[in-house]
Amino acid sequence: MLLLGLLVGVAPACCQSEIEAAEGELERLMAVTVRSVHAASRRAQKSTEAPASVTVVTREEIRRYGHRSLADILRTVPGFYVSYDRFYSYVGVRGFGRSGDFNAKILVLLNGHRINENVYDGAYPETAFPIDADLIERVEVIRGPGSSLYGTNAFFGVVNIITIRGRDLKGGEAALEGGSLATVQARASFGAAIGDDGGVLLSATTAQSAGQRRIDYPELGGSLLEGDGERADSLFVSYSRGRLTVEGLAASRKKYFPGLYLGQRWEDSSNYGADTRGYVDVHHELSLSKGRMLESRVYFDRYQFDGFNPYLDESGDGTIVSREFANGSWWGGELLLHQPLGENHQMTLGTDFRFNLRTRLMTYDADPYLLYADTRPRTANGAAFVQDDIRLARKLRLSAGLRYDRYSTFGGALSPRVGLIYEPASNTAVKLLYGRSFRAPNSYELFYSTPTYQPNPFLRPERIGSTEAVLERYSGKRYRFSISAFDSRISNFINQLADPETGKIGYLNVGGYVSRGVELEAETKGAGGWEARASYGLHRVIDSVNRQWLAGSPLHVGRLNAAYPIRRLKLTAGASVQILSRRLTSNREPESAAGAYLLPSLTISTDRAKRRGMDVALTIVNLADRAFWDPAGDELMVQRIRQNGRLVRAKVTFRF
Repeated sequence: MLLLGLLVGVAPACCQSEIEAAEGELERLMAVTVRSVHAASRRAQKSTEAPASVTVVTREEIRRYGHRSLADILRTVPGFYVSYDRFYSYVGVRGFGRSGDFNAKILVLLNGHRINENVYDGAYPETAFPIDADLIERVEVIRGPGSSLYGTNAFFGVVNIITIRGRDLKGGEAALEGGSLATVQARASFGAAIGDDGGVLLSATTAQSAGQRRIDYPELGGSLLEGDGERADSLFVSYSRGRLTVEGLAASRKKYFPGLYLGQRWEDSSNYGADTRGYVDVHHELSLSKGRMLESRVYFDRYQFDGFNPYLDESGDGTIVSREFANGSWWGGELLLHQPLGENHQMTLGTDFRFNLRTRLMTYDADPYLLYADTRPRTANGAAFVQDDIRLARKLRLSAGLRYDRYSTFGGALSPRVGLIYEPASNTAVKLLYGRSFRAPNSYELFYSTPTYQPNPFLRPERIGSTEAVLERYSGKRYRFSISAFDSRISNFINQLADPETGKIGYLNVGGYVSRGVELEAETKGAGGWEARASYGLHRVIDSVNRQWLAGSPLHVGRLNAAYPIRRLKLTAGASVQILSRRLTSNREPESAAGAYLLPSLTISTDRAKRRGMDVALTIVNLADRAFWDPAGDELMVQRIRQNGRLVRAKVTFRF
């Protein structure tokens, strides 16, 4: 401010208005703005008040850095990283990421609706995710145990995705994108306001890619040709009026992939898996007397998987086609009462339930036909919980929650959470947190059966207890900083193991892990419109029995994003760098480890054509075309899997 005053005193009169404008911009940036979050307590609150370590990624950030999937977004979050086995992507959190668990230890919500399905508990962040990234308004990432509010799957954290509203789109929009690997994607959306408080949104997306033409596997002595393509389609509909919201979704994805499981013909390009997902969700809020609000939801979901896997026959010369079929349908509901108990006291009472109408797992050989398993368990679960937030003193808050879940398969699970939040100023919070979460064994782990897999209906839930300290500070709109340190203990871990007597693979509760680490995040914005965000995570995950380092776990995870507006050209340049340290593979041999990498990416986008109804963006991923690998799952025939090199994509968006 002093510098601005000196400049005003000596500047020519013709520059006076520009200096006043700059001073006003600086004052605007210095106004304290703390981001709000909903998922941490199932109600809107400032992130400094939330009893968790929180990161929010906005729509503008998604656009500036060219994120085209939920996986791209999660890679920017402190402590998160993503691995890819050329079929699904797997999200690692705080050093813990297991290929093959279908991301069942993270709860993913779409406008409050649970995305994890009822067969594998899967939530898939790449093209199998059921909506286009263009429809995302913001993503709330809540790190740490969340079962006290959400039950199973909220093991390492909760990812809550909020979509744009129909009334915000105000007309039609079409996007066309093309790029490397013969990738083409198209989207058409329409949105409109209904009255003063409602809207409708309709959006359809289709995408396809040829994938890598050739994938080399030196460990197997050959290459896979033309076996990496995929096709994905989705339709999303949302209607809101007043406090009523009705949403529907239908999505499908077919992916060809190398069959790397023991005995598969990995070089056969006909291996594929197809996922289909859909739901209808009705959500309503009712205002009662004295500030109380009743929130209700009812939904119906469906999921289906179809797998086509050629195997070697007993002679080793012929081919047997194995088919895997999974089908799930379920319905459920939830009821929440938000009850204020005074100016500084807020309580939430809730209950939810889910009835699995169908959970079918079928495996068979197609020709000659041989049925191995066709299980159709019908299960159910219900829960009740309470969340209490009270201000103990002017600068001290207590948040406590408790939830009890009951499952027809294994019984009950109790999940507590408590947080003490000290706010020395309106822009600063110090949090001391403790929580316990569980993950119920899913139908796949309990009942899956093939010639090489055996079921285990006696599995118990995995459990985690975590203690965390968080410092979060804002300085106007210009700076934000947070640091957290945590200690997590995992027990009853569910893992795949071979039975020494039968040789078959099955899921068992074995041992546990200790995860400790520190995470930092810093963000700054300038008066000229530039911005930068950096994050870093230091994690150490070891087996609590033999003290071995967890395979696939990186010690260091980092990310740097920076965006700068080129006003003369009416462009914005968004650059990012992803850093991941070395990860051991399952055989724990240093020579087979997935090495450290540093991957820069760049997005050039323009909104200068908004007046003409058009935006353009160019994104280059892995700018240096660096070769890098991800560790493979324990059950695969290789130790690591090479990832894509440089990828270029161009996108044009039209508005009408």
